[in-house]
Amino acid sequence: MSQSSQTPTPNPTLFNQLQQQGWFSQLQAELQQRQQWQQAFDRECPLELVGYCTVIGLKDQCLYVAVANASQATQLQFRAREIIAALKKTTPNQPLKQLRAQIMRLPLARVEQPVFANSTILSEKSKEMFVRLAEATEDVQLKAALLAWATPK
Repeated sequence: MSQSSQTPTPNPTLFNQLQQQGWFSQLQAELQQRQQWQQAFDRECPLELVGYCTVIGLKDQCLYVAVANASQATQLQFRAREIIAALKKTTPNQPLKQLRAQIMRLPLARVEQPVFANSTILSEKSKEMFVRLAEATEDVQLKAALLAWATPK
């Protein structure tokens, strides 16, 4: 008996049965709401963070956003007020009072996450500190790592 290499077609009867289930309809509504929040968030988020932030959901007037590392979380929290103000203008029907960043390893990220993503996000003072520290150390491997962090590609 040979197996067919054709793509299976969805079963419309099963899909219709699922749509009649309360939990499935609720799940669809939540996914649609999350997608709408993601689109609104992407329009208002600073460009350097857009692809690195994924809206997790809205609960108790707080928008939860997943980020890959502490640096991105700090940047997001620093700009939270301006993002919330802009989101309130574009989504006036949705009550929003807070924005919270949650650090997660993101298979959810929409851009490739480099291993040392922090190096491109460091402030100039932090970069200078790494360079000074690298110049002061005698350990060759540590010096190379510090300089790699201080000088993004």
